[in-house]
Amino acid sequence: MNALYGIKFIGFIFIFFHHLAFPYSLGSTFTTFFFVFAGFITGYNFIKKDFQPNKKNVLNFYLNKFIKNWPIYIFTLLISIPFVTRVSGFDLTIKDFFTHLFMLQTIIPQGNKTFMFNGLSWFLVDLMIFYLLIPLLYKLIKKYKLDSVIKSIISIIILISLEIIFSLIFKDGPIAAYSFKWWILYISPISRILNILIGFMVGIIFEKNKDWFNKKINKIPNFIILLIEFLALISIYVRYKTSNLLPGSFMTNGTYDLPMSLILIIVFAIGRGKISKILGSKPLVYLGKLSLPCYMLHQLMINYLVLCCFSNPWYRQEISFTRNLFDGLFILVLVICVSIIFFEYILNPCTNILIKKFERGKRKRYEK
Repeated sequence: MNALYGIKFIGFIFIFFHHLAFPYSLGSTFTTFFFVFAGFITGYNFIKKDFQPNKKNVLNFYLNKFIKNWPIYIFTLLISIPFVTRVSGFDLTIKDFFTHLFMLQTIIPQGNKTFMFNGLSWFLVDLMIFYLLIPLLYKLIKKYKLDSVIKSIISIIILISLEIIFSLIFKDGPIAAYSFKWWILYISPISRILNILIGFMVGIIFEKNKDWFNKKINKIPNFIILLIEFLALISIYVRYKTSNLLPGSFMTNGTYDLPMSLILIIVFAIGRGKISKILGSKPLVYLGKLSLPCYMLHQLMINYLVLCCFSNPWYRQEISFTRNLFDGLFILVLVICVSIIFFEYILNPCTNILIKKFERGKRKRYEK
């Protein structure tokens, strides 16, 4: 599974260069990948750890996700305020602040106000809504035995069919930025929860049948495994080259990104080949764990580079691609360095404080 951390970091790099307006970038594609990946890991861990959706376990699950995600969300919201009030042009109100503070900005269409503070926090909001719902959905999955192989496959087919239907409903006409159609396809949890649930069901199948997978894979020669991993990476290029085959709605809500996302996740979750060993190396595992801080911080850093350094960090057609790439890589290294400092000296200490606080609260309740 370590190779998946390397894939996560590659996904972040694509998103980073997309936000620098580079050509050939696949930012929205890897946004879908991250949703599918989050679902896959959750389903995988539910089975691996034999998660029982009782009251105690569900509350612990909620606390775990809150402790992991809330500090970085609040921190990036607060540090975005100077930029929002001084430069962005938004007419900031108390209502707007509390809408973002309580993670409500993706629930209803708000145009460009969805991006008022940290523009990328909408991803984490949709993720937290999913984490809120998934223990309840998993309870239904267990009750009706939808975690068996056949029923899981049928569930995945139904979920993919719903994605396709959703895309077909909104296929006609342009998808203007900040319009209702754009919101419901790209931003809203109504659409994105389908991405996550598909990953969740695939994660359940994968973990429940891991022994069977391993037996079959052990019979495959190493050079074939290497070829499969290479083809999995090539699927990124295929996704890019075939972008115009379907209406834009299939791209906007991530339907067309599902095959690539699932291929990458399944192949590198197996992690048998030499490419997996490279992607699962310690440096890339560490960088993969930094993906969320890097994701949440990089757009803010780009904004503040513009504000404080009066520089133009975005792709410029008047200079060579090599020079653009060099400038982009410089900013990328800067983002990684700041993310490491934030991760090690702010996020981890805050997380540990919250964990100790909740554990102390548990002990007091138990003593009573």
